Amino acid sequence: MLELTGRVQNILVTPKGTTKDGDEFGGYHQVQLLVEDTLRNGEVRMKFENLRADRHEDFQALKGRLVRVPVGVYVRNNSAGFFMQREAIPEDLGE
Repeated sequence: MLELTGRVQNILVTPKGTTKDGDEFGGYHQVQLLVEDTLRNGEVRMKFENLRADRHEDFQALKGRLVRVPVGVYVRNNSAGFFMQREAIPEDLGE
């Protein structure tokens, strides 16, 4: 299992919409984590990872705190992305 560590910055609901075929999309919660991305030269770049959250309530009290969550990885356009495992519970790292 992989884990992603970051600081909870925001919890939001994605806008709902309908495709031209009549399929609905959106309306789910996302958590934005600020994470450190270490580059090949050792420099650190801060970036946001947006993760879909089934249990968004667990993140509300952790805004601004450092957390660790279990994730999976996918690749799209030669870039890695993360998804939070279903029903994942964030671990508060106390910072």
